[in-house]
Amino acid sequence: MRNTVVLIIFFTFLSTTSFSNEAISKLTETQIKILLCHKWKLTFLEFKGKKKVIPSKLPVSILVFLLDGN
Repeated sequence: MRNTVVLIIFFTFLSTTSFSNEAISKLTETQIKILLCHKWKLTFLEFKGKKKVIPSKLPVSILVFLLDGN
């Protein structure tokens, strides 16, 4: 009984994973741009492999991606 439950969970996980991979691969360039082009609040910066956390006492830093590539 336990093996059956484990197998059902495993196959459900595999089918869900394969479905999500197919959905991601079918995204067009325009759809990807729409997903990414927003205002993003910076919580940390990374420069030359060193991660620097932005303190909360500083003003909010926002990074904006526009559809035209800027």
